[in-house]
Amino acid sequence: MAMSDLGELLRGRFDGHEVPVDPAVWEAVQARLATAAPAAAPEDGLNDLFRTRFKGHEVHVDPAVWNAVRGRIGTTGTTGVTWAGRIAAVVGTAALVAGALWLLRDQAPQTT
Repeated sequence: MAMSDLGELLRGRFDGHEVPVDPAVWEAVQARLATAAPAAAPEDGLNDLFRTRFKGHEVHVDPAVWNAVRGRIGTTGTTGVTWAGRIAAVVGTAALVAGALWLLRDQAPQTT
């Protein structure tokens, strides 16, 4: 699955689930993210974190297992995007969403 396919999949899954957000909330999130940005590129920090956390925990996986996974996902892995890149993109997106929700936990507008 190419990154554009992932974007289309996410758009399809979340279509119709949008909620209006106060523009002041977005400004607060942008301000906090700008001040909390690491000095290095985000991909470098994330890759370094993964390398550090998973070093020494490598396990040999039978190639037949990878072929079965590829068959179920529907990709051959030759789209130019590595598995590590896909995993990093998903984890990075999840971290960004979790961080935004954490930052907004006290700023969410109260509704009845």
